[in-house]
Amino acid sequence: MTLSTVISIAISLSFIYFVLSLITSEIQEVIASFLKLRAKNLKEFIIHLIGESEKKDNLKITKKLYNKYLITASKSQSDYQEKIPKLTYISPNQFANSLIGILREELKLDNEEEYHFDDLTKIAEKIKESPLPEKLKNEIIMIARNANAKVVEPEKQFEVLQQEIETWYQNSTEYASQLYQKKAIILSRILAFVLVVMFNIDTVNIIDHLSKSEVLSSTFSSTVMGVIQSSDRNDYCSENDEKLDFKTCMKGIEDEVQILLDRVDNLPIGWNWSDPWKEQFTPLTTGKVINAITGWMISAIAISMGAPFWFDILKNLTRLKSEKSSKNES
Repeated sequence: MTLSTVISIAISLSFIYFVLSLITSEIQEVIASFLKLRAKNLKEFIIHLIGESEKKDNLKITKKLYNKYLITASKSQSDYQEKIPKLTYISPNQFANSLIGILREELKLDNEEEYHFDDLTKIAEKIKESPLPEKLKNEIIMIARNANAKVVEPEKQFEVLQQEIETWYQNSTEYASQLYQKKAIILSRILAFVLVVMFNIDTVNIIDHLSKSEVLSSTFSSTVMGVIQSSDRNDYCSENDEKLDFKTCMKGIEDEVQILLDRVDNLPIGWNWSDPWKEQFTPLTTGKVINAITGWMISAIAISMGAPFWFDILKNLTRLKSEKSSKNES
């Protein structure tokens, strides 16, 4: 098998992974929206940040924080009730405002003069004696002391405190992102494996067939290369713009991708329902079963890498093959 054939097979496989990754991503977004996964993730993050426990049904401060935010953000009671399960984002400014309001209630800082001009070190002492969760007390005491050290004008100390709380919240959101990312990866892998078995995307079987049919691998990979090269030329996808959204980059080549999908029938994927075992399981042996499961697992892992990853791989492989072809011609 020549290097050119290996590259052709790699391009064909990468395109299959790319398309299945797109499908997986779309299904994942629908499921996340339906199950309100982002809203649930935000609530888990707030509970973790404050140091309360959902298992012990001890969410006093979390509930107060949500109520304060939602009451502030909503115009009516019905709007408030509707937003409770849908809240997916709280800005640092809104979080700090709401938390300071809760601290004011918990520490009974009702007097405006005391609220605005009491020394932050005294506030920290009051927090020690408060019924707030230990984790939140420790964080706010540290934040209050840091804010107090930065105060130049006494009347602006709560403004500095709010800025410090905003910074703490902003830095902590990385945990929320990691939390959601872990769940997204698990969901992506499950969906990928389901799609792989559903469409019989067996990497081992595909490589075996394409390596035996250089015409098929060469023809299909050439068509894929044409699509990828057209994406480099279109106005939506510029390599010079690193901040360009992947979905925006895909605009303008949807038709070409669809045409290419119509030719996927030529590849050894999918089930032959008239004789589903013929393709990979004849004769039915332990080795055949292991090969199929291995092929499915490889495909599932590859698909869970994501469409942007495979799009970049396709572009790199396309350049590599184009350069190799140019050298051979010269």
